[in-house]
Amino acid sequence: MKKLAKILCSIGLAVIPTVLSSCGTSVPSNFRKKEVNMEVSQEFSLAEYNENPALKNYPILVGGMAHGKEFINAFHDLELGNMVWIPKKGYALGNTDWQKENYGTDAEAAAAKGMYYMASHARGLGTEFKKGGYGSGGDTHVPTPSKPEEIQKVISAGEDKDGNNLFFGWHAEELDGDFVQNGRLAFGARIPDVYDFTDEAGARVCYEKELKRINQVAYDMGGDLISNQLVTHQLNGFRAGNDIIIDEFLEHGPNIELKLGYLRGGRNMFGTNFGIWVSPWYLGQVPAADTKLFPNSYASLTGGHKTASYRHCIYEAYVSGAKIITNQETEPLIARDVINGGYREVLWGKELKNFWSYVKNHAYDDVVGCNETAIMVDRDNGWEVGRLWGGWYLEDSNWGKLAQTTANKMLSNYLNVFSPGYGRTIQQISTRTDLYPGYFAQSPLGAYDVIATDIAPERLAKYKNVIVLGDIKMNDILNQTLKSFVSGGGNLMISAYQSMSHGGFYEDPEFYGFIFQDFDGWNYSDRVVFSNTIKKVPSSEDKSLSYVKDTYTSNQFVSVIGVQSTAEALATESGKNMPIFVKNNYGKGKVFLALTEWCLDQGNNMLDFYADAIRSIILNSNPTIFVSQAKTDGTNNFSYQTSIRTAPDGKKQLLILVSSYDINDGKVTVQFDPYMDVDVDDIHIEVCGGEGYDTFTSNIDNGLSLTLSVKAEDLALIVVDNI
Repeated sequence: MKKLAKILCSIGLAVIPTVLSSCGTSVPSNFRKKEVNMEVSQEFSLAEYNENPALKNYPILVGGMAHGKEFINAFHDLELGNMVWIPKKGYALGNTDWQKENYGTDAEAAAAKGMYYMASHARGLGTEFKKGGYGSGGDTHVPTPSKPEEIQKVISAGEDKDGNNLFFGWHAEELDGDFVQNGRLAFGARIPDVYDFTDEAGARVCYEKELKRINQVAYDMGGDLISNQLVTHQLNGFRAGNDIIIDEFLEHGPNIELKLGYLRGGRNMFGTNFGIWVSPWYLGQVPAADTKLFPNSYASLTGGHKTASYRHCIYEAYVSGAKIITNQETEPLIARDVINGGYREVLWGKELKNFWSYVKNHAYDDVVGCNETAIMVDRDNGWEVGRLWGGWYLEDSNWGKLAQTTANKMLSNYLNVFSPGYGRTIQQISTRTDLYPGYFAQSPLGAYDVIATDIAPERLAKYKNVIVLGDIKMNDILNQTLKSFVSGGGNLMISAYQSMSHGGFYEDPEFYGFIFQDFDGWNYSDRVVFSNTIKKVPSSEDKSLSYVKDTYTSNQFVSVIGVQSTAEALATESGKNMPIFVKNNYGKGKVFLALTEWCLDQGNNMLDFYADAIRSIILNSNPTIFVSQAKTDGTNNFSYQTSIRTAPDGKKQLLILVSSYDINDGKVTVQFDPYMDVDVDDIHIEVCGGEGYDTFTSNIDNGLSLTLSVKAEDLALIVVDNI
């Protein structure tokens, strides 16, 4: 059978992690005294890939939040995973008194059951306590525990004589959430060093320095840092060298597909492992089946996020390669068993138990996303999606306090090509219709990674398509990285306004196929042309735009006048018949260069031509896997992603996850590349909505395709063996 050699080599699956004997076995501890290099430079350099990241030899870590020996024992006895998240001091969690049981006793309880554990020790930025709320800004919970003997107990409870440890780190919560929340009004004055910047480059330096400082706090407490980035600053956590990046899903945060894009991209760039925790909070409530066990005002029989949403989160994170999968709060997981005594799993707990029963069979397998398209943003990009936390920000923000830019509007607009409706509106929030689109969104072009301009060439080479969005600070190093990518066979889409350096267009005519005129002394009106119509060039032999219409009419836009050289014009504007989209062959690949201002009209709206051009370029790159709607009365309310799962013995499987967000059952077709020699007998559905959803029909016309039913608001995990 033909191997998927290109995919496997491109995502670097040659190295198999060291195998330990069982999921209950501890692993070598890195918790020695370590020092963080606090330097953060504005000088451009390529990201370094970590071959030995934290958690490399650990199993996948699955579990929930619990405080107190009784609840921790219940997690173990109910088989709700192999780890415990010890919350920061003060959480109510039933009747477990923090004065009687603390971090140390929680660690001892987890270790006694052979369960891995992490402990929350802080929330937010800065060194002092900060009150939080809409009228106060973000809150900071200073590091706890503070007593040396309690810290030592947390570290030592899970350690054996060989230095192996079940404790895997201190969790610092909602760091970029706090950064965004304090950017409102004058709240940032409470942590002036963090906001001591006036531009995007300075903002990145300040934020990454703060992340390094927090990392050193964890080291001083004897553990690795588990850095929670929940908005759009995941790449900053990776770049700052934080040991593990963990995201927060649901609550009132951004879209899940977008966040997974940042996490997958960060892992590919830096090698650092990531995890996720799912928050049940929604409009001040969390789901609970036993409000007497949890006598909290927020525990609700009907409120909070749905179990179906939790199911989507954990499986989508797993297939993306998450190393930690857990959830906030104990209320959604267990209730008293009034018949047999003790506790029983409920709501999210049932889903967690089923999930663990599946993934524990693959506990030491390495799962790596094999998405073929990446969105590239600048290393200094500070765009933050708006309408979070019930509307703290009605609009997108930029590094918390900076003015929004046209370039960021380009980014936010064109993300809708990849995850339509990801941003959700205030109206959706107020009417509780923000689940889909909003928390979840379809992926008509498949899952994507979000990467930054400092990615190393060998890491960029795994992709087929790179779409550059937002402002880019072009330089010789980045230009060479892009040339290497295209020369190797990649498709690059970039705009002239992104290929600028120090206020002028970056010149590399051999690569971009375009030489720009010297505008010195020209009037602005002579340098540009105004138009509202784009026409595809019908005589072009290049078929990259086969999914693009012949003519597009829009609001007025501006395009730059250049001098064409070797580039082929694929589309022109109607004003002066000037090219606005050109293609240049370079090596084995292609550069697609847009010549309109940020690919937006003068109202900063996305131009449909460029949206369709992106779709067409990706669809014509021969995706290895493509999933589409399979019935005429269905909808496209689903996302899909692919990854490679490698077992310790080297056996590899292709994973295809299809997630449906529709309230009705639907059918989808999974199309394999015709050049993939896949045996239908090697394909099976391992996770689905139950009987009737675990089968598929196949067709071998133009390559193998599968058609299967997906249950309403459920998912299907398709596994291909022997790849």
